[in-house]
Amino acid sequence: MAVPAARLETKAALGGARPRDGLARILGPDYRLGYLFVTPIAVAVLALVAYPFCYAVYLSLTHKLVGLPPVFVGLENYIRLYEDGFFRRAVYNSFLFTFGSVGFKLVLGMLMALVLMSKIRWRSFWTGVLLIPWVAPTVVSALIFLWIFDGSLGVLNYLLVKVFR
Repeated sequence: MAVPAARLETKAALGGARPRDGLARILGPDYRLGYLFVTPIAVAVLALVAYPFCYAVYLSLTHKLVGLPPVFVGLENYIRLYEDGFFRRAVYNSFLFTFGSVGFKLVLGMLMALVLMSKIRWRSFWTGVLLIPWVAPTVVSALIFLWIFDGSLGVLNYLLVKVFR
C-alpha cells in the first residue's frame, strides 16, 4: 500500500511515528509546565513541614541544653519514655479518649441521620433541632459583624468615621 508523500514528510518532521506516552496523553501537551507551577509550593511544604519534622527527630535523639551543643544519646530518650509509667498512662488515656469520642460521634451521627431520613412525627421540627448547632455559629458571626458595623452604635464604624473624616 502506498503512503502519500505529504504523510511521509510529516512523519519525518516529527521524528517518527512514536506514540505519546501515557502522562502526556492524559494531561495534555503542556504537562511538563505543571511541574514548574508545582515546584514552588512543593519546596515551601518541604521547608515548612519536612525540615522541622526531621530536625525534631534529630533533637529527640540528643540531649540538648540551651546554650550548649547537643549530645547524641540515641534511643535513650525513647527508652526512658517507655519506662515512665506516667507517659504510658497518658498514651493510654489519649487512645481511650480518641477511640471513645470517635465511636460516640459515629453512633450519634448515625442516629441523627436516621432521624433526618425516617418518617416520624414532627420530622421537620427534629430536623431543625438537629441543624441548630450547624447554623448557630454562622448566625452569631453575622450578628456580631452587624453590631460592629452598626451605623449608630458600631465600634468599628465609629473608629473608621473618626479616622477618615
